[in-house]
Amino acid sequence: MSLLEIADLAGGYGESDILRGVDLALEEGEILTVTGTNGAGKSTLARAVMGLLPRVRGRVAFDGSDLLALPTEARLGLGIAYVPQVRNVFPSLTIVDNLLATRG
Repeated sequence: MSLLEIADLAGGYGESDILRGVDLALEEGEILTVTGTNGAGKSTLARAVMGLLPRVRGRVAFDGSDLLALPTEARLGLGIAYVPQVRNVFPSLTIVDNLLATRG
């Protein structure tokens, strides 16, 4: 079992799917980099994992727990966090301190 498993993930805003059929498996200790042009869906993928995307279908599991069944706050309790690239961060804090601030 992978630490993070995403299978056939789809979803988006309104009626438009930004994500279509995303699959990935991340093992403990691995580092994943998601790259792409503006509008490719990188932030949308992170928002889906965090429970911040309004409409999602497929499977997202973390350490065996079905994330789609959990509210965002419960995902934070598992150690999963999302910090946007520019807006909604604390510019006076370090990257580590910004990540810690998202855990509540």
